[in-house]
Amino acid sequence: GGAVAAHLCGRLQAKESANEGLEVAGLALLDCVEQTAIGSLDRAERALASMPPRFQAPNHAVAWALNLGIVRNLESARVSTPPRLVMAATPGEVEGGGASADETPAGSAMAAAASPHAPPPPRSQPPRRYQPPSSQLPCSGLSSAGPSFAGPSSAGPCSGLLGAWRWRTDLLAAQKHWRGWFEGLDALFLAAGKVPKLLVLSGRQHLDTALLVAQMQGKFQTKLVLECGHQLMEDDPPQVATALIAFAA
Repeated sequence: GGAVAAHLCGRLQAKESANEGLEVAGLALLDCVEQTAIGSLDRAERALASMPPRFQAPNHAVAWALNLGIVRNLESARVSTPPRLVMAATPGEVEGGGASADETPAGSAMAAAASPHAPPPPRSQPPRRYQPPSSQLPCSGLSSAGPSFAGPSSAGPCSGLLGAWRWRTDLLAAQKHWRGWFEGLDALFLAAGKVPKLLVLSGRQHLDTALLVAQMQGKFQTKLVLECGHQLMEDDPPQVATALIAFAA
């Protein structure tokens, strides 16, 4: 998303200079730094390849995302995770683990797990954040230890069942484009010139040299959202929203 915004900003500015009536009011990136993103691509591939291909029900996927720390806010996970799933089309598809072209076993939910900054253990009673209780996760049949995801033949509660849910999007299919999304991202961000710019970071994302120098020169604003993972807009929606509203004001 950050790469798309940076590329689009440059194109819109070109149209603005051509007097086409377009004006860019601002550019904000959420936890997106070129050097760190490129350095995490190998981990992203491994994480996507190892994720469970399907779940018995959407709430099992919600519990899985919370267990792994992909999303730390229970309310957000309940909103964002189910739309990333689609029900298997046929019994054979469920049993064999296959999928049609637009219903393949990978998903954007795992992108955060490939982040170079692994989420720290939850603090005791963190505000508005999810902590797995000692007994049962908020979905039927899953303990705090989580089910076993050994693959399509696993006997766990999230596999081999008629009506299983699989990931809607196959991120591995776009692997050849990954590097192109992030190469030159810093330059695109800084090239926005006089356009107000904001970089919101989760606290463990390090600025690379180009951004650090530009920050010291006051070329963009930064906002740290602490105690969040890579999906900071889901982990702490109020703080991220407040930062974006203040930036846009």
